[in-house]
Amino acid sequence: KKRGYFCPSIDEPVRSTMSRYFPPVESQSGVSTVRSIYSDPRTQSDSAGHILHAALFRMAKASIQIENAYLIPSRRLREALLEAARRGVRVDIITNSKESNDVASLWYASANFYKMFAQGNVHVREILGTQTIHSKTVLIDGRWGLVGSFNLCGHSIHMTSEIMGLTDDLYTVQSLAQTFQEHLAYSQPAPTEFDALEWTKIKAARLFLPFM
Repeated sequence: KKRGYFCPSIDEPVRSTMSRYFPPVESQSGVSTVRSIYSDPRTQSDSAGHILHAALFRMAKASIQIENAYLIPSRRLREALLEAARRGVRVDIITNSKESNDVASLWYASANFYKMFAQGNVHVREILGTQTIHSKTVLIDGRWGLVGSFNLCGHSIHMTSEIMGLTDDLYTVQSLAQTFQEHLAYSQPAPTEFDALEWTKIKAARLFLPFM
């Protein structure tokens, strides 16, 4: 509490001063379903988030739309995306640019895959401006939507616990698709050609991929 964070115990009544943090829950009913997935590489032989993303990419029949802060996918996920593109699936990815990425080294690591993805018909785009995007969403065939904390990088795959929600709720999926299209319009194709100094930095970053 002294550090600015406060969470009452489950037995403590909610005071009126806490109403803005704990608004009353409205009774609602519906038929929407959400599957919660907990990913923890420390207790799972292969993190659930890693398995889930690979499975979603492999099940796609028409489209894969990804928005993620960091694009440093494992070999398994890279191959799944490229294979999807080969079977005719439209694959679009939005991520941070060098200017918007809040961790510069992660952009250099991501750039290692830009040309390979472009050659494999996986469309990578970078957000414009300097504001960092921290979205972690996946849309499959306009039917399934995944939202959570899982980054497409080694940290989430091998080191940190993450939580995700997978849904087929039409309203949620359509809302995610609309946001994706808005961000797509405010992005540009990721670069695939670099000068000698930039390329040296990109190749150097590749040495640290297992830790990113």
